[in-house]
Amino acid sequence: MSPPLPVSVVIPAYNRPEMTVRAVRSALAQAPAPPAEVLVIDDHSSDATGEAAAMAGATVIRHAENRGEGAARNTGVEAARHAWVATLDSDDEWLPGHLDALWRHRAGHVLLGATAVAVGGGPEFLWGLEADEPLVLPTPAALLARENVFVASGVMVRRDVVLAAGGFRPGMKRCADLDLWLRVLEHGSGCALPSVTVRYHLHDGQVSDDRAAMWSAHRAVARSYAGRPWCSAAVLSRTEGMLTWDELREDVRAGRRGAALSGLAGLARDPRKAAGAVGVVGARRRLRRRSRRYRQARA
Repeated sequence: MSPPLPVSVVIPAYNRPEMTVRAVRSALAQAPAPPAEVLVIDDHSSDATGEAAAMAGATVIRHAENRGEGAARNTGVEAARHAWVATLDSDDEWLPGHLDALWRHRAGHVLLGATAVAVGGGPEFLWGLEADEPLVLPTPAALLARENVFVASGVMVRRDVVLAAGGFRPGMKRCADLDLWLRVLEHGSGCALPSVTVRYHLHDGQVSDDRAAMWSAHRAVARSYAGRPWCSAAVLSRTEGMLTWDELREDVRAGRRGAALSGLAGLARDPRKAAGAVGVVGARRRLRRRSRRYRQARA
């Protein structure tokens, strides 16, 4: 096996011993080279999560009180001993070539991300980049005006840039990763890869299950950057159009005809919002095609 990559893996964990062990083992099983260190931040679990992670081979840092996922990630970034940090949620896992795929594309970028395959909720589907070629995002605007291609469990990011950007905002329950990636991209470019190297496990109780709350959080994040030079009115309108499209589709499903028509009228009045809706529809169609090809190749 090759010498370890100078990468610190950060896994926040709370009351998930079995899942955390799976995540740790997937990180240590990276080929052809493992990461130099795997840090599990035990956010004051009331069970044996920390002990199980340590037995699996991770270095465990335990919070004296429960501080939330964002604070746990920040603790891991601060404690990391290497220039690059790879993030992995405790309920997900990596396929063996994950870090190698990211490492090969790191030159010139501050943020990289791989595509995930979502498992456990019926037919597998891909989450992340819809294209078959790497996508370079030169500015935060390139990310905000589309769906987030950086899956939290599939990211490798420069540690110094995360610290300079202020880290994850503690207390943010939704879109905290998008919020940080926007600030990271103020320091350099990002690159999203089509490589499917992350297994994103679907299960009950995930924060992302509440779609309305996710849309509201996404909108709040976008508006919080309205004063930045890169966050123009056009970018905000495209983002609003993307979110409005999702909300009106939900209104249609729920039988809220008036609300759906109001959302559609809003898109029709603003070409930039309409462009955002058209963009997200096209991206999702391409991602569904990628997902079908992925399943067919594995059949």
